[in-house]
Amino acid sequence: MLKFPILLLAIILSNGMALAQSAPERIRISYSSGGMTSIDLFIARDKKYFQDQKLNAELVRMSANLAITAGISGDIDVLGSIGSAIRSIQRGAPLRVVSVASPGPKTAFPPAALYDAA
Repeated sequence: MLKFPILLLAIILSNGMALAQSAPERIRISYSSGGMTSIDLFIARDKKYFQDQKLNAELVRMSANLAITAGISGDIDVLGSIGSAIRSIQRGAPLRVVSVASPGPKTAFPPAALYDAA
């Protein structure tokens, strides 16, 4: 009688392991320039950082305006042109800034608390 529960447990564990090894999530990342402003994306791709995070990242070169349109429509998951994205958000675009990588001084993007009227 003990063999059946052990077999059932082995089947459940093997199915759980198969689910844990699911395919990487596909994301599309836009960038507008192949220069230094986008180097972090290429380093992450070449060093396989995306794969380490279970992401199948596709880097897509396009203008900032086209990337914003693609982001709003859901064709692009991540926008590399932060300045254009912020200006679009200020005009009402349904986008969110989650993270900013800036090689410049840390005062380039001061905390939002500085803008609070209270």
